[in-house]
Amino acid sequence: SLEEVTPPPRRRSERLADAPPGLSFSFSASGWLLAYQFGAAECLQNHGITRNPYARMAGSSGGALSLWTMMYGCDMKALKDFMKASAMTVYTDF
Repeated sequence: SLEEVTPPPRRRSERLADAPPGLSFSFSASGWLLAYQFGAAECLQNHGITRNPYARMAGSSGGALSLWTMMYGCDMKALKDFMKASAMTVYTDF
């Protein structure tokens, strides 16, 4: 018999929302690591980075996309899941 495994609930805090000025993040061009960057962005989002008016962000290519969607407030998990499902669809066509 198969056992279904569920991930633990996501932790949330305001830890980064109240961080002092000078906090900055940079995401590089990512290629196939875009899903990883979406996960990192989700973690930052869960800890309040989008509510910090002093946080600075920089990114290029996929890194810029990750940061933009994170700061815009997108559901990063849904975006990551959609990207993985789309990739599965594309690769099953070959």
